[in-house]
Amino acid sequence: MLSEEKHVFARRVALGSFLLDTFFQTLALLSDAESSRSSPSAIYVAYSPHPYAPLGLFVLGLSCQILWLLKFYPVPISGEQGDEEVGSMTLLSSSSGHEQSRTEEPTSQTTEELSNADVHEVSRAPQEVPMLSIPLQEEDNDLRASTTTQPTIFEVVLPEPAQSRYLPFYMLGSVFQASWSVMWMTRHYDYCSIVLYLNLATDLYVLFGILEGSKNQRYPQASLFTHLVVKIRIAVSVLCLWKTWGAVDIVPPPSPAESILNCLVFIILSLSSGLVMDKLGLISPG
Repeated sequence: MLSEEKHVFARRVALGSFLLDTFFQTLALLSDAESSRSSPSAIYVAYSPHPYAPLGLFVLGLSCQILWLLKFYPVPISGEQGDEEVGSMTLLSSSSGHEQSRTEEPTSQTTEELSNADVHEVSRAPQEVPMLSIPLQEEDNDLRASTTTQPTIFEVVLPEPAQSRYLPFYMLGSVFQASWSVMWMTRHYDYCSIVLYLNLATDLYVLFGILEGSKNQRYPQASLFTHLVVKIRIAVSVLCLWKTWGAVDIVPPPSPAESILNCLVFIILSLSSGLVMDKLGLISPG
């Protein structure tokens, strides 16, 4: 668990990284739309992805990241404790019993005093009973005032367990993606490839090193949105690599190395979710 100050700082870092990534991806999409509208062959020399693939993946990633960011904002659920009143009947019965014990003392004293034939003390005995009942009634009111105020319980929805560990890599990935967008719009395709390789390697490390993606069955049991954000970012990196290769390649079809890399990435994504290994029976249910 993070302290309150660290949690607020992590929330600000996550929100700033999200805004940085979203802003520069939007600029890159608008730049591609403007270039394809003016001259369709201005960017891609060899091949291009589907025109709606970047936009669809951007919307999907945006939705998952918003749901992931909401985990940084705990929702207080207010509820009151059960009606465990110390009721007036209980207090009154305890005070009345106390009164009886107090009133029995003067009666016992009066019998002793009657034996001594002290008539004046007998006349004073009935006057002591209301004097003893006054402070008891005040104590009764104080106890009622203290027991009627019931405290409020606050339950906090905790963030996903892997959020704090993934946050530095999320910030680094946002910087990589923003750098790619700037270099893509300025047509520095060689630097685009380097940045994307670094971003892809970072996300793969998070998926297998931190989230242990290969040990999941069908879908992750914990940190679901963290897994989704990482996998969608891997898909965005692969799509941006495809766009970069299409802009710099001379031959129309992709090279064998690019085809093998694409196949490996999607096979790794399938294995990380546990679908293939679960079908083969290699993972025993836990």
